This record gives sequence, C-alpha cells and structure tokens, in this order.
Amino acid sequence: MTKENLQLDNDSKRTVYELSGKEQQSGALVKIILKDVNQFLRINLRDH
Repeated sequence: MTKENLQLDNDSKRTVYELSGKEQQSGALVKIILKDVNQFLRINLRDH
C-alpha cells in the first residue's frame, strides 16, 4: 500500500468512528426525549 492509500484508509476509519459516536449520542438523546414524552403522557392521562 502506498502512503496515500494508507491515509485514505485511516480517514475512512476515523469517519466511521465519528459517525458511530454521533449516532450513539443522538440515540441517547432520543431515549431521553421518549422518556420525557412518556412521563408527560402518563401525567396527562391520569388527570383526565
């Protein structure tokens, strides 16, 4: 492998890691939002 190919390979790996990290963060955020929505719905349903 040439140096250029190695650099491209490293870049693509880094991008994959960055994406997976961002996906995990957004997944956690979605879970938090869903939890809040569930609590909100439960409180509203109880009142009516």
